[in-house]
Amino acid sequence: MIAAALSQVHQLRRDTLDPPLSLPGEMYMSEYPTVDWDERWPRLAGTQDGWRARDGGYLTRRYTERPDKRYSFLNCGWTDALAVVEMGPHTAHLMELLAPPGEAATIGRLALAAEYVAAQAGAIEIEAWFPVWTEVAQILCAGCRYRGEPGPRLRKIPAAGSNPEVADLRESSYYSMGDWRVH
Repeated sequence: MIAAALSQVHQLRRDTLDPPLSLPGEMYMSEYPTVDWDERWPRLAGTQDGWRARDGGYLTRRYTERPDKRYSFLNCGWTDALAVVEMGPHTAHLMELLAPPGEAATIGRLALAAEYVAAQAGAIEIEAWFPVWTEVAQILCAGCRYRGEPGPRLRKIPAAGSNPEVADLRESSYYSMGDWRVH
């Protein structure tokens, strides 16, 4: 039994010099989670690890109720997927990228949409933080031309009542900027 495990987190970056001309089809932007997100999240949560809750209440508290920051929610009309982008003056931050496992095309389209809204806001770069071994990080680096740099280590604490092994944590733990770096 372990009390915590460490996982290497990578800073992923991409210039927004050649953004798409519009949002990908069937994708829309809002300032808050969709009204049906609490119905959609349980279907997605079952495919994710137990480290995080990304229901509508959490997303609203974490992002919408922050008057000092400006966030955009990117919603998919074809699947249970969502991205949250924080708009900075020069750098936008991809705070969340939630998609069903194995949907590389959806992750890629969300990344393109994030790049589009970042460029529209005047950002010259978009940044995200994920462990390099996660599906999201691999797709961002291989298919979306993000570049990665090792970042700080992140302490992960097992969910109450669980008894995971270090290897299990390394393979299943998910991390996003929304978990650590508060923008």
